[in-house]
Amino acid sequence: MPIVTAQQIIEEWEFTIRSKTIPGEDCEVFSNPNKKELSEIGDRIRFLIDADEKKIYVWSFSLAFHRDVAGELRSKLRGRNLLFGRGEKKGATYVSDDIDTAVSVKFLRDQKWDWTEKYSINVLPGIEKILSRLR
Repeated sequence: MPIVTAQQIIEEWEFTIRSKTIPGEDCEVFSNPNKKELSEIGDRIRFLIDADEKKIYVWSFSLAFHRDVAGELRSKLRGRNLLFGRGEKKGATYVSDDIDTAVSVKFLRDQKWDWTEKYSINVLPGIEKILSRLR
């Protein structure tokens, strides 16, 4: 079993905020989480994707809203192509058919979104849903 250094752990954990939905709880936000971190989050997640950096920020569905996490990341995300979504665990993967975005239709079509599956998150159903409404 490989040894995990403190630096490697810090690279996955992004920050913690106080939950605004459940008093007294903290909400941990992970970037490009591994399966163990996702399992700690639970069966329902919220996420924010920085498509330019290919980075996914993930947290527990019940502990924070997108605006809470985006507010913490404001300076990092300014001017970026972002997707906001919710996902539910189906087998070993979180599937999202509920995505909001302010990016262009061309950007959505031109990107290869399968990279998100490396982090056990499938956003293709949500993107297809957006594109089908705009056809």
